[in-house]
Amino acid sequence: MSISDLIFSGLIGRAIRAGLVLLVSVVGCQSVSQRDLNFETTVVEGLLSVSGPVTQSFKFNLRRELDGLERLELRSRLGLRLGEALFDGDQLIWLQVGDQMLNPGAAERYLEETLSVAFPINALTSWLRGKPHEPTTWESDSGFTEQGWTLQRSYNEGSESYQKFMIVKGELRVKVMMKVSTP
Repeated sequence: MSISDLIFSGLIGRAIRAGLVLLVSVVGCQSVSQRDLNFETTVVEGLLSVSGPVTQSFKFNLRRELDGLERLELRSRLGLRLGEALFDGDQLIWLQVGDQMLNPGAAERYLEETLSVAFPINALTSWLRGKPHEPTTWESDSGFTEQGWTLQRSYNEGSESYQKFMIVKGELRVKVMMKVSTP
């Protein structure tokens, strides 16, 4: 490789890096819409890492709206919107993946096809908080087992604002790192 090739490839590399920085900056600079102002508080936000038949990582944000409904948003690590779900208590109202709007039955089938295992969507909002869905579930400091899934907690020394745990069934592992926000 000649010196001019190295200079040219260096310039191209810097241009590509600058373009990526610009893209991330533009994606990160989103205006607040009127809909965003309807949220009372962020309940839980953090990272989900799914490993097993499917391996992916997402940012998530679970918020309670003023009317009591809960909205779960999934975003790529770069902040691009991937999906959204609306819950009334533990009941899924709808799940949107891309342009596709799914009712609860279709959402359960979609998740089972995607994850290769049936996922109890009615427990999702509780589990993302690190809590059992059923009030009668026995819980220890290390976690709990519910509906065939195990939630295993791990603790961060000196950090009460972040929690880490893993939701496991067979080969599927969903690692959750969440920040707990209080109003």
